[in-house]
Amino acid sequence: MMLTFKEYVELVEAVAARYWFNTKTKKLVKIRAKYHDWEPVRNPEKFGLKPSQVVQFEADVDRNRDTIGGITKLMGPRGWVRVLVQNDTSWSIQSDTLPQAQDVAKALSKKHKDPTRLFIDYGNKSALLKVGQINDFIKTGKIIQRTEIGATMAMFR
Repeated sequence: MMLTFKEYVELVEAVAARYWFNTKTKKLVKIRAKYHDWEPVRNPEKFGLKPSQVVQFEADVDRNRDTIGGITKLMGPRGWVRVLVQNDTSWSIQSDTLPQAQDVAKALSKKHKDPTRLFIDYGNKSALLKVGQINDFIKTGKIIQRTEIGATMAMFR
């Protein structure tokens, strides 16, 4: 399920914390910049990059571009994933694969209280998980779709 533009804007505007998460080293880096893509340009050492690798993107930061295509190509193969945490009620994870998203969700669950919504963009797919599905996803790495009857039965197990 894709977010509507209005839902996305509401999510981004109410963000309490932005992170980059490295799925290879399990390192969670808090973002201080206005946008995710600006942080690697301003502080490349935090991400294992050299200043010479990001110098070409400084003009994009100066022009206030929120997404910089070259940063995605630079960060993705190194295992970095974008994460938004909205007032501890919603998490948004943008990863290449579902197992990467599970790693991020596990790390976030240790640092933040359980969310009421979890948005996952992985590859060309996306999913919106509600309260009953989030803990299952963190444990199993699978998106379990339950019917209303199935969810009720699971509550009584």
